[in-house]
Amino acid sequence: MSIETLPVELLEHIIEAAVPSVTDRDTRWRRIAQRALFAEAGLTTPRATQAFLATTAQYPHFANHVRLCKVYHFGKVTDATFRSFRSLREVYVGKGGKVDIAILAGLPQLEIFSVWLALVTCTGNPASTIFPALRILSSCFAEWDDMARQLFSPAHLPAIQGLALYHDDRAGGSEWGLERRPWTADFSAFPPSLRLVVSISTQYILDTRHEILHETDIGELYDALDAGIFVNGLRVADVQHLRIFEICYDMEGQEDGYEQLRHLVKQMPQLKSLFISNEEMPSTDASLRDFIKYVKQRGIRYVEMGHDDQHLEGSVIPPQWLEM
Repeated sequence: MSIETLPVELLEHIIEAAVPSVTDRDTRWRRIAQRALFAEAGLTTPRATQAFLATTAQYPHFANHVRLCKVYHFGKVTDATFRSFRSLREVYVGKGGKVDIAILAGLPQLEIFSVWLALVTCTGNPASTIFPALRILSSCFAEWDDMARQLFSPAHLPAIQGLALYHDDRAGGSEWGLERRPWTADFSAFPPSLRLVVSISTQYILDTRHEILHETDIGELYDALDAGIFVNGLRVADVQHLRIFEICYDMEGQEDGYEQLRHLVKQMPQLKSLFISNEEMPSTDASLRDFIKYVKQRGIRYVEMGHDDQHLEGSVIPPQWLEM
């Protein structure tokens, strides 16, 4: 039996036994321990969520310590109790879950929201759903219903600095019973200072002043190079910032991955920065040196990353992109 499977009643007794009022010295230690224990909440099952919410409801001061909340692999995140986490700064929801984004609106300190492989809904009036401090919003293969889609505007995201949209534009049904349909995201109203990350197949509208980090895998990049154009109509020659993932899998069997990569980069004359999100690629030391020398001569910023560069698998905003 693990702590996730313990009944809520037993967890309450454990907490009560762990935080007795004894001496002033013990009280100071208890306060430090409470802040550390409740700073990050990893909710991986409905039982764990129930226990956590019941505990913070019974001991409201615990809720004030929660800074980061991760919710994975289960059903709905619709409990308004989350509004009591007034100090919450980061929320990650992923893999098969459902989140009512309205419950997060109005949290005064929420700065980061990342959703992956989940359904995003918005109850009530979207006009009143505002995220005053949200700096980073990342959506990777998530389904947003019509109400939630209305939130992609400066009026709802007044403090946004980094926004990523990795969306499946293919029509058809989704695992949540929604009719998936193309979504043309309009970023044109956002200020040019906003950092945008968009999948290379996503339809979008934007101001020409915006800088965009385009994401694609190596296979789609090969296809686009052959055609001279990406699925969304973007010309390969116009790409300025590019992130390539799963590069090693499609380069297996290649005699030298970096030599091939240099060939690809030569076909993108406007390229300013290149992010590689996998360190494993067949190559030689000589070809790597030649590749690095080439990108330096071109003035291209080259960043190599592993798969664990984000809190939640599937997040699509590289931290380095916001630091540029």
